[in-house]
Amino acid sequence: MQKGVFVNSAPTATLASTDRQVLLGFLASRLYSGGGAHGVFSKTIAAGLAYSNGISGSTRSGLLRYYAERVPELPQTLKFVIDLIRHAGHDPGLVEYAIATVFGDPRPAGSYESRAAAMAADSWMASPRGC
Repeated sequence: MQKGVFVNSAPTATLASTDRQVLLGFLASRLYSGGGAHGVFSKTIAAGLAYSNGISGSTRSGLLRYYAERVPELPQTLKFVIDLIRHAGHDPGLVEYAIATVFGDPRPAGSYESRAAAMAADSWMASPRGC
């Protein structure tokens, strides 16, 4: 199929996750997310294979997502992304990048009350009651 949109998702870690492999998988998914030069977004845009795209994950929803829009050829774009990740070398410097993206919901600009409410919501989601 030509000219389309991808919205693929898979289960990932949640705020209640404690399994080491699940947490490492979530962290690994962050290696190629974001707008860094090494990421899927930048490489796919540079190759002309999507207008906008990227990998994201949410511990709130427990979903990992790959999204791409205005894709000239769906199979070509998906193959490019898979090959990019599959053949990426090991770069220990990306560990700090991946960890930083996990904590990407900044709250300092919010009021004390809104930050407290957001933290309470996080605690609720992490508890067995909130799952």
